[in-house]
Amino acid sequence: MHEYDTVLKALLQSPQNTIFEKITGVRVDHWLNVEFPEVQQTRVDMLGVTADSAHLIGLELQTTNDIKLPLRMAEYALRTYRLHNAFPDQYVLYVGDQEMHMPSELIGPNFLCRYTIKYICTIDEESLLNSPFASDAIMAILTNNRDRRQTIRRILQRIATLEGGVTTLSKN
Repeated sequence: MHEYDTVLKALLQSPQNTIFEKITGVRVDHWLNVEFPEVQQTRVDMLGVTADSAHLIGLELQTTNDIKLPLRMAEYALRTYRLHNAFPDQYVLYVGDQEMHMPSELIGPNFLCRYTIKYICTIDEESLLNSPFASDAIMAILTNNRDRRQTIRRILQRIATLEGGVTTLSKN
């Protein structure tokens, strides 16, 4: 198809035809350069495959309210699809100090990209502290805990019980 692109584009962009208007229902006033130069390396924070190998899961870590997040998430979804031939289920974990107020979708005419945003403060601190996994307990410090000093003490006490190389915590 690439060998016909130049000829087809020239024909469609010609002001002496109505085919583009018949296709889209609108008349174009002028054409823009559609070459998108790109000299960047895009990297999603985390991309995993579910245990049943049925889904890709993307996780973006966000520390600030970013108004361009929806555009970035759409770009990640499309690039992931291009590379892995599958769209990821996308999640954003917001760990910022300010109240979160970012949209969880990008909507345009005939375009939709949605993702789930989870604010770390909404995750139950106790469930993380009582988890058998050290990493869960450590993440509890980021939740909306009632007493940060007490939370830190509990985490340190439980970490102190770890044996070398063990990644689980004993319940105290």
